[in-house]
Amino acid sequence: MITILILDPSPTNVHKALASLHAVLAFVPSVSQLGAALQRLQPDLLICDVSLSDVSGRTIADQAHTLSPGTRVLFTGPPICRLQTIRLIEQKRVAAFFPKPWQLGPLQDVIASLLPHATEKIKAAAERTLKQPVTSRFLTRKRPEPVKGTEEIDGRYRLDEKIGEGGSGYVYRAHDLLLDMQIAIKLLHPALYRNAQALGDLQSEARICMTLSHPNIVRLYNLDKRGGHYLLVMEYIDGPNLFTLLKANPTPEPAMFRGVIEAVAAALDEAHRSGVTHSDLTPGNILINSAGVLKLIDFGIAALANQQAVLGELIAGTPSYMSPEQIRGEPIGPATDIFTFGVLAYQMLTGFLPQANDATLDDLANQPRPPLVGISEAAAAVIGRALAFDPADRWPTAGAFAAALLQT
Repeated sequence: MITILILDPSPTNVHKALASLHAVLAFVPSVSQLGAALQRLQPDLLICDVSLSDVSGRTIADQAHTLSPGTRVLFTGPPICRLQTIRLIEQKRVAAFFPKPWQLGPLQDVIASLLPHATEKIKAAAERTLKQPVTSRFLTRKRPEPVKGTEEIDGRYRLDEKIGEGGSGYVYRAHDLLLDMQIAIKLLHPALYRNAQALGDLQSEARICMTLSHPNIVRLYNLDKRGGHYLLVMEYIDGPNLFTLLKANPTPEPAMFRGVIEAVAAALDEAHRSGVTHSDLTPGNILINSAGVLKLIDFGIAALANQQAVLGELIAGTPSYMSPEQIRGEPIGPATDIFTFGVLAYQMLTGFLPQANDATLDDLANQPRPPLVGISEAAAAVIGRALAFDPADRWPTAGAFAAALLQT
């Protein structure tokens, strides 16, 4: 018999989802009673809502590990709580995170993945309670294995060297054997095409991005399917990214600063006119070719990766560069890129990110950035508007922000 211990302010939904299982369901109303329940029951699974005001995720995880070592821990709560549990998942203190509001089918899928011995019972329950099968968006899936060494894909592309990786897949320096030209290929994470809806989103985004033709945007040639994998075929850039350059020189010379600001603004304005939001404008996604031309890569891919995020994975994007609404999982648009552009500009001017040293993810999501220091009042006013907490208060375009900043 499966035993599931639940700490949740309103466990009705959990009970509804699990009532048809042959399981013992035990509910505790507060953290103060959790330790005794863990020690007494030694449950197979602990489900805990970490959005409660008196809940510390680390304390709960440590308590479960100490008092009931065999218990798998499943954290739940609003989507933003996923970010707060990433470190615990990496440390294997927590098995997974499942966002609210709960959906019956996906929740059963998650529990099945955490308790393999319960899989058949959960599947049977799902068949009884669901009118039709539901494809889970929260099942843990392995990332595609990186290709080792030189390898051909269906005789069309030769992958020569892995040159990068991120939340959406692996990037290779490659060669198009048919056209005899050097290219870059991103081997996409299966979550981006795991079902018809996800594949449709990917195809739509690729069609739009393929229309982007600008000197400061890495050209997307094609979305292709080879050997069961979907891959993006892109322009190859023979140079470093801005992250590498900033590691060597955190505050670049004025000429380079101006070049970055102008190039990023031009690329973003072109994309925004076409209805494309970048959503992951970090130094690692700004490339510089051998001729010194800056080019942005990965337009729209981070947003898709976030939409298709799977259990236990980092969402695409770096929280320090993300706008508050993006961290909260709300709809994004050009104002999201303006915010990140402001973070990047401040970083290049000072060598620091515009946040408190002890800022938490909750601070980044729900509090305005602190007053900007280390730059002139004029520059602080311009960047401060880009970093406005309310998207409506930010600069209307990347070009307007860049022009105002460069005037200071």
